[in-house]
Amino acid sequence: MKLKTRIIALVSATLAGLVLLSGVALYELREQLMEERRAQLTTLVELAHAALGKIHEREKAGEFSREEAQKRARETISSFHKDDRYFWARNYTTDVNQIHPNPKRVGIMDKEGKAKGDEYRSAMAGKSIGFLINQGTRPGIDGLFPKLYAVMKFEPWDWIIGYGIFVDDINQKFWNGVQIFLAICTLILACVGTLAYRMSRSILGQLG
Repeated sequence: MKLKTRIIALVSATLAGLVLLSGVALYELREQLMEERRAQLTTLVELAHAALGKIHEREKAGEFSREEAQKRARETISSFHKDDRYFWARNYTTDVNQIHPNPKRVGIMDKEGKAKGDEYRSAMAGKSIGFLINQGTRPGIDGLFPKLYAVMKFEPWDWIIGYGIFVDDINQKFWNGVQIFLAICTLILACVGTLAYRMSRSILGQLG
């Protein structure tokens, strides 16, 4: 094998290793950020589920009728609402909205209610809490953005309680990392290539 070919192979192997290591690091970073979001959502839906449980206990004790208990649950959970952060609930079987930031949509099934309901039920299959990503809207901003949802079933009332967090910022951080990585790779490749070229010229000159 010629010296020039060996040097090219060495540079290529170095670059391939750098690409592999950086790719793994970027993937792990994104997964870590997503896991943090899932942990946040888990805490939130568990707390909302516990709030429903407290009201249900009072229903079982005879303090409230089922209708009054669910009314209080809607009022309580709906009060945890600020901008694009809110809880929602729907019937597990019928997909009728039980809690929604838009009061006009409570008591009805949305146009895409059945399709979304199937996604929620699929996400929860065999799990206490399910996770899925859907597209959501931001108040005052055109377009759709990826949103991570956590959903949990409240068995006594056959409800699904859910909460979502936008994750477009995570995607942005990931692609920013990719751009930085590409810039670093380009710089390293240029440095290594220059050194390899000078080294080969020097060695060939000595051999000549």
